[in-house]
Amino acid sequence: MNGLETRRRAILDDLENPKMRKKMSERTIEEKYQKVGEIEGEVARLNAVLNRPTKYIPLPDLISLIEQLRANWDSLPPAKIRDVALVFCNGILLTPRSNHIWSFEVQWELWQNDSGIIWLNVGDKYHWFDEDVATLKDLADRDAQLEEVLQALPKFSQTAISNMSLRECGRRIVPKGSHRLDAYMTREDMSIIEQYGIGIDQIAALRGAIKAREFNGNEY
Repeated sequence: MNGLETRRRAILDDLENPKMRKKMSERTIEEKYQKVGEIEGEVARLNAVLNRPTKYIPLPDLISLIEQLRANWDSLPPAKIRDVALVFCNGILLTPRSNHIWSFEVQWELWQNDSGIIWLNVGDKYHWFDEDVATLKDLADRDAQLEEVLQALPKFSQTAISNMSLRECGRRIVPKGSHRLDAYMTREDMSIIEQYGIGIDQIAALRGAIKAREFNGNEY
């Protein structure tokens, strides 16, 4: 919840800053307001879930639902599956981890907790703070190599850094890499999927990506 509110405030800070807003196209402004609306809707939905009373299901109905889940779980509507889960679940903890990844932990009443990550095909647009822009300009002045740039700005993808350097420095200090999946991933993304033992080929499958032409020995 706090992570959502922080992102909402960062986007609004950009929109309310005359200097930053002047650099934005009308389309960018519209997209940012749309993102704020989406975040506010998600916050409202989460508040509604947190504030609702615990679901009670009579034992015979619960046993029947469990049998249906065992036989053919996808025959039940999502609301019914959620109601059954809530009987045995103390809560689900969601944590934003990076541009494209959230981690989750299902806290069961009777069993060990389950945990994993959720991949978002469309990542969040991280706010560029003044110190980030200063780091970017320093890297540009030193003609830093690609890997140093990505390590110094781990919250931003290669594509995002390339676009911002063109805007702030008048040139792309790293290639945009539009044809590459990993150019749209941040170093934080890479670190987290490595922690969970997930390969970039699995992310490509989730994202519906196809193999791009080989570049630096990699296919994605």
